[in-house]
Amino acid sequence: MPPGLRGHSSGEGLSRSGSPEGGGPARRRTATLLIVVAALAVGAAGAALLSSGLPKALLRFLPGRAGARLVIVGVDGADWNVIDPLLSHGQLPNLSRLIERGARGRLYSLQPMLSPVLWTTVATGVRADKHGIVDFVAVSSASGDVVPVTSDLRRSPALWNILSEAGITVGVTAWWATYPAERVRGYVVSDRIAYQLFGVKPDDDPEGKTYPPGLFADIRRFMAAPSEIGAEQLSPYLGPGTAGRPPGAEEREIIEQLKAAIASAQTYRSIGSALSRRFSPDVEMVYFQNTDTISHLMMRYREPLLPGVDPVLARRFAPAVDESYREADRFLGEVVERAGDGADIIVCSDHGFRTGVDRPVSADSRIDKGKAAEWHRKYGVLVMAGPHVRRGAEVTEASLLDIAPTALALLGQPVPTSMEGRALVEAIDADFLKAHPIRAGPQPEWPEAPEVRSGTSGHDRALIEKLIALGYLTQDSLNARNNRGIMLMNRGEFPEAIAEFEAALAAGPDQAGILANLGRCQWLAGQPALAKATLGRALRLAPDSREAANLLGNISMSLGEMDEAERLFRKALEIEPEYTDAHNSLGILYENQSRWQDALAEYRRVVEVDPDYAEGYNNIGNVLRKMGRGGEAESWYRKALETDPLFAGTYNNLALVLQERGELAEAERLYTRALELAPREPRTHNNLGSLHLQRGRTEQALEEFKTAARLDPEYAEARNSLGVAYGKLGQPDEEIGAYREALRLNPSYPDARYNLGLALLRRGDAAGGRSEMERVLRIAPSHAPTLLSLTSLLLAEGDAAGAERLARRAVTAAPASGAARAALGQAMAASGDRGGARRELARALELDPSLSGAREALQSLNGER
Repeated sequence: MPPGLRGHSSGEGLSRSGSPEGGGPARRRTATLLIVVAALAVGAAGAALLSSGLPKALLRFLPGRAGARLVIVGVDGADWNVIDPLLSHGQLPNLSRLIERGARGRLYSLQPMLSPVLWTTVATGVRADKHGIVDFVAVSSASGDVVPVTSDLRRSPALWNILSEAGITVGVTAWWATYPAERVRGYVVSDRIAYQLFGVKPDDDPEGKTYPPGLFADIRRFMAAPSEIGAEQLSPYLGPGTAGRPPGAEEREIIEQLKAAIASAQTYRSIGSALSRRFSPDVEMVYFQNTDTISHLMMRYREPLLPGVDPVLARRFAPAVDESYREADRFLGEVVERAGDGADIIVCSDHGFRTGVDRPVSADSRIDKGKAAEWHRKYGVLVMAGPHVRRGAEVTEASLLDIAPTALALLGQPVPTSMEGRALVEAIDADFLKAHPIRAGPQPEWPEAPEVRSGTSGHDRALIEKLIALGYLTQDSLNARNNRGIMLMNRGEFPEAIAEFEAALAAGPDQAGILANLGRCQWLAGQPALAKATLGRALRLAPDSREAANLLGNISMSLGEMDEAERLFRKALEIEPEYTDAHNSLGILYENQSRWQDALAEYRRVVEVDPDYAEGYNNIGNVLRKMGRGGEAESWYRKALETDPLFAGTYNNLALVLQERGELAEAERLYTRALELAPREPRTHNNLGSLHLQRGRTEQALEEFKTAARLDPEYAEARNSLGVAYGKLGQPDEEIGAYREALRLNPSYPDARYNLGLALLRRGDAAGGRSEMERVLRIAPSHAPTLLSLTSLLLAEGDAAGAERLARRAVTAAPASGAARAALGQAMAASGDRGGARRELARALELDPSLSGAREALQSLNGER
């Protein structure tokens, strides 16, 4: 990854994603019919549970542990930065009690951060490229019709499918992308009952809305309309009104949207309560959307006020976000109460939400006004509690992919090998795990997704109009291809990603956001000229594109165009003054120019604006390490890991500090962890190879260096390292060849040229070796190893004065080097300055007592031998 992205900076230190009657999909009509024993019937609707339409392969799942109860509560967009202050003031009592008796942590989100994509990942345990839900809408290849995304497009089984086949009853309410409702052993109330996010009015068409289908008639009475929301329900969300004048158009519009959100939450809350008590499912999955909806609507009105925000409206709407969290807590309390003490509880969010000075001023938070997804943060929330959850556990490395495996583990079910996450064993009671060890289960078969059905109802057309207005989407669902491109790019599959972006642009060539993604991908694929042209076009189409300006700056920096890079980074910061990626990029620029204090100032601004920006802490550590302040660097690296335990680059960088300090075993552990997280990072392979070399494991080192060179054919450092390993193995031809290849890739690489000079000297080519070393000093006049080697050559030739001049340059370049002081002392002795020689040799031994040659020279000068 080129420097300047959230990947790594210069050097070896790294810086920085049914059946017609049931409303289920037609593809499942031929599936096996299961007859369930009468004991599984639940309530009046028990007869509806005597059949199932899922694939036979799912029958391989074993019955769960008897009496198991589990509740999963999805709270959209919930963020600890909102929750923790409310907890400290006692305003979220139900969540507080769960945390007190259970575990908490952050939940890593995935790209793209879109609700149907992420909540389907939570339910399936696989990424979007596997489960198939990649956008809000889909397009029929037969007719070109655009329809809202539906459950029959999903290519992986969800928890409710797997559990139903295992004999476990389920209740699902309001989960994203559950329309049409699938046949389950229990009930499903789909997301189309009160699809309130875009202001679409619910209709009375029961088709596909629920399973069993007859439920729709039963729950119709719970469906609240926005017009039914009165002052009493609104008042907790609102501050003082506008005294002396009626509300303006913007205020009235926001209040109408707020009413719709409250009505939807009330609808699902009432439905979920009634059906849960009626069916008593073993596993209940419920979803609360208003924390995200109201954050999008109102977050810009919170303190500190953003530029351009009307202070009168801010006073009016400032309480709304906090009240949405209090309402979610009341909802959570009801869910937990009806589940009973014997139930395990998982509370999670799909992503977080920007709340402070990191809120973007160039993107409106409202979903119908602009790039709403830019307000999302990659850290959501996770809380677990219950009789089988470890009290007081802190979960540090959890992602959305881990929810489904963890749920199955708590239910005593095997975890399918197809799931990409893990069961969060650190949050599960040890005795429970001993009694119910986690088992790998077979990969369920699942039919291919069908063609999207042609023809759209009036309700669907109204919904599509709202979806297209959302900043996430463009006409004809170009965003679906864009989203697939993002996922492929994040996996490193650059040619495939480029094809997706180009296909999207063929249908809509003036999409600046897609052009920015294509430019990023072209750059990562090693096509900087193409990337520069693409991003330039994006910036011309959207002069306020902070991302395009930042990416162009990074390309300029990679090409050595430092002034242009700085101009572009500052342009990005003019668009968005607290744009952390641009501050970070500017810091990397200054770091590359050895402007240490300027770099530190930019990195410190990054972590002030966003305390969860782990790369900022990491890059502060990089600068301090380069300044020779390894102890301070270590503390910043550890802060980076505390902030983001999944940031591979910091493990590498901390390992470098420990390796330099001689703590080789711990350094090796950290390199290994870095490679577990980022196995294709060539610099970490190269660094691990250097550690193997230091520990005398030359063959292992050679393999790591070969891996680094294979992963990055342009990586000169790996070729230099290969040369060193070949030299230790006594293979001079291979050694010299590797150094020459490193210099072909980077002719100004002083270490490779110095090593080549040494190799030539060892082979007897004195002229060639000396020539290479003299070329080093033209490239890097303060290259201490070269200065010391040439000092030795001059001493051997009897040129004491020349040797002393070079040795003094070496001491200036490396004043803390005992070897440099020793060389100067020996040169001074040869020049006849015995007093000066004694002082320098004594100083050399103070710096490095292991210098036996310096000790012998000093003893000789003192007449001891």
